[in-house]
Amino acid sequence: MTIEALGEDIDENDMPGLDLEQLQDSGVLAGDGPVLRSGEHDGWSFVIEPEGSWLAADGIVTSASRKTVALSLRDSESGACWISYAEDGEILSSFDPLFPDIDSGARPEVLGRLTGHVAAINNGERHDAYANAVRAIQQRLQCTVPPEADERRLLTIKIADGY
Repeated sequence: MTIEALGEDIDENDMPGLDLEQLQDSGVLAGDGPVLRSGEHDGWSFVIEPEGSWLAADGIVTSASRKTVALSLRDSESGACWISYAEDGEILSSFDPLFPDIDSGARPEVLGRLTGHVAAINNGERHDAYANAVRAIQQRLQCTVPPEADERRLLTIKIADGY
């Protein structure tokens, strides 16, 4: 995301078509909480957090899954990755793809049956564990969001004091 990449050194030329003064006045450029962008693709709603782990918090995943399902895919710049899957307010699977057998979810076998993600991880290279897991999960749950869905302008909100 342009805002995250440029930090405080943003000017009007960096984001054509956006009102920089309006972004500053709205608090979107403040560093005290996450910037979230949301959209919809093929019947699935998605939220993107370009930087940070606010959306990966257990409370957020649990809340988002009430009366539905929620999938949280976290791939940080530091290399830390985490996947959580919840149904109807309960986290069923929550794991680091490098260690898929160490799952802190209530019933990890549910995601395993639905997606076969552990086999996808084990059949690939260790450094591809996250990508292989995400691919298997998204394909089997039919919730793949193509990169171009993230290219258009999406609804954007700032969670003040979210960190």
